[in-house]
Amino acid sequence: MALLTVSGQKELKRLGGAIKRLEQRIIPVATSQAINKTLLGAKTVAKSAISKETNIRAGKVAKALVIRKSNKKTLTGRLDSDQGRATNLADFVTGAQLKSQPKLSKTKYKGGKSKGSYKSQGVKSKAWGKTKTYTGTFIGTGKSSGKKLVFARVGKGRNSKLKSIRGPSIRQTFTTRNVQQVIRRRISQQFDTEFKRAFENELRKATKAR
Repeated sequence: MALLTVSGQKELKRLGGAIKRLEQRIIPVATSQAINKTLLGAKTVAKSAISKETNIRAGKVAKALVIRKSNKKTLTGRLDSDQGRATNLADFVTGAQLKSQPKLSKTKYKGGKSKGSYKSQGVKSKAWGKTKTYTGTFIGTGKSSGKKLVFARVGKGRNSKLKSIRGPSIRQTFTTRNVQQVIRRRISQQFDTEFKRAFENELRKATKAR
């Protein structure tokens, strides 16, 4: 009877190749899944941070934040806010104030004397997370939309041009240093955990199927 010989070196080489092939198949899948889960977490913290800074409703911010998912070939995902443009300041004005006009007043100097033409005291708005009166602004109706909007005059006199006053931009706020720091912090905290979970899950499925 022939002697049976087992070569440890040969078997380890074979197992090493099998493990390497398994890892090559699993790692891209686990990485892609981890990226997508991490992006969901990043979107959550970005939504909260932007809403807090701008006073824009969290639901509206969430709609403007778009996730472009990763897959095992690209291994790249994105979180962006292409649609988060600034809207008119009227979005941050109470309904009652939109139905009325701010009071008019003249510029007051020392001694209590008023001088010059009457000017709007301004619309009160709670944009950028705090209440502020925007001197010289008033409520008007948009020509194309028919909506109540906040305007200011460019130049002097009642016949001067009107300028639409805009509020915060989701897009611009998304790119600020503070918000980006919040997002990066969440990514660095979450990705490793998500990758480990996804890798173990894919490894369990692969070994179970064999």
